[in-house]
Amino acid sequence: MYQWTKSYLHNRRASVLVDGHCGQKVLLRQGVPQGGVLSPTLFILFINDLVPELPSTVHAALYADDLVLWCTEEHATTATYRMQLALENVAAWADN
Repeated sequence: MYQWTKSYLHNRRASVLVDGHCGQKVLLRQGVPQGGVLSPTLFILFINDLVPELPSTVHAALYADDLVLWCTEEHATTATYRMQLALENVAAWADN
């Protein structure tokens, strides 16, 4: 299974088409293929360990290739503070 998944993701190249002009192909070193059948599943497997790292006051939902964070507080300043903490956790997770 590992070899099969690796071959699915390895050595992918992409280019951009703008106004009828195609750019040079570049090697994709990160991410999953857009529109790929396995892409949402691989994304969820990859990001799944992020949610437990978030503060308990911030809620998260994962769907396909999207992550949504939210919190409910009486005061906007408290909500802003809690969301900032959550985003710092996301940044630390991404750095790791």
